[in-house]
Amino acid sequence: MATKYIDTAISGSSFPTTYIGSGTLAANCITSGGVVNLTTGNFTSSGDAVVINIGFQPRRISVLNETDTILWGKQVGMSAANCTKITSTTLSVETASDILFNQANTGEGVWTITLSSTLAGTSKAISFVIEG
Repeated sequence: MATKYIDTAISGSSFPTTYIGSGTLAANCITSGGVVNLTTGNFTSSGDAVVINIGFQPRRISVLNETDTILWGKQVGMSAANCTKITSTTLSVETASDILFNQANTGEGVWTITLSSTLAGTSKAISFVIEG
């Protein structure tokens, strides 16, 4: 399985024919800059890990698997490998690096969030909210 990349600068369910960026998965993204940085998006998973490129440091992310009714979350202050998982019957802290905050080049303001293939699943309706 290959890792998919979401370019949050692209809003829509497909890439323009002239697109030359690094994105490989269109996710209907909407980004709002200002005092609070906010990015939202949605996609249908393909069994691959997903990397979301953002231009700000993430403080919190919520990822909803609408198909299976699972809400995943991570916020600053949690251990690097940990995230929360809420189902209709349980709340747990997962320790398998299902959501990772990554800063590619320190000081450049380029951040990514990696969602594991386990979190994303296959053919799942996934939506996300990222706050910075």
